[in-house]
Amino acid sequence: MTKITVVFDFDGTIADSLHLFIDAINKFSTDFNYKKIKADDVLMLQEKRPHQILRYLHISLFKLPFVLKRIRREINKEVANAKPSTDILDTLLTLKKHGCKIGILTSNTEQNVKEFLINNHLDVFDFLYSSTAIFGKGRILRSIIKRTNKLEQNKIFYVGDEIRDIEASRKTGVKMIAVSWGFNTIEALKKENPDYTAKTPQQILDIILYKNE
Repeated sequence: MTKITVVFDFDGTIADSLHLFIDAINKFSTDFNYKKIKADDVLMLQEKRPHQILRYLHISLFKLPFVLKRIRREINKEVANAKPSTDILDTLLTLKKHGCKIGILTSNTEQNVKEFLINNHLDVFDFLYSSTAIFGKGRILRSIIKRTNKLEQNKIFYVGDEIRDIEASRKTGVKMIAVSWGFNTIEALKKENPDYTAKTPQQILDIILYKNE
């Protein structure tokens, strides 16, 4: 029988990195001539789709690759010292106890993510995929399917906190669990019709272990 594989998005889902993202965005706003994110803007932006956020901040698609390169570099300097988004260790250990394979998909460097995991006693994952593709999560999920012994798509779950995570899972046919503690609000995520939503790590277990017995 094919084992279940659970792929976790890193930023927002595992690591509490929203403040790092906002700080980095604001740091380079003058260099690239776009709007800064004010404290009053955050909740409003958490309700929006990626293209709407870019439009609000006045970041053009032409500028985007250059902006993201600088932002990633800035976040990578700090992410190893970030804290977890939520208390998820027991959930990860329970998944492994039940024979699930667990991994991470991230745009951060592999070294910095590993440092974060060690610093926060979360170094329990079976694999880690790092990619700097701007809108390439779907492609990376397809790569994971191929590299992990051509897993059956109905045995793979992707756990993420953003609308673009839902879009990536839909492109690959992977089951999506959208969580409430990351970037997009749970209300914004529900509008995109993910397969499942979870407001707590325990609900991830309920979905994967008990709805799929």
